[in-house]
Amino acid sequence: MAKKRYVNTLELRNLGFSEDLIQAALNMEKKGLFDVEPSADLVEITVEACRDLFPVAKKKPALFKRLLNKVFCKR
Repeated sequence: MAKKRYVNTLELRNLGFSEDLIQAALNMEKKGLFDVEPSADLVEITVEACRDLFPVAKKKPALFKRLLNKVFCKR
């Protein structure tokens, strides 16, 4: 059985996300939206969409992917 992903609230806070956004992510987790492993294409699309929001995504895309994996951890 695949490990379920969960929202790492500490990492989100450390990255500067607001409590409202963190709560929204937790609500999505409760609804099971992170139960399925995202496709590589979806990860690439997400990283591309975030490039303007997070300077590290633009400068160091590999580092940003690792950050995403820390935020949405597997149990």
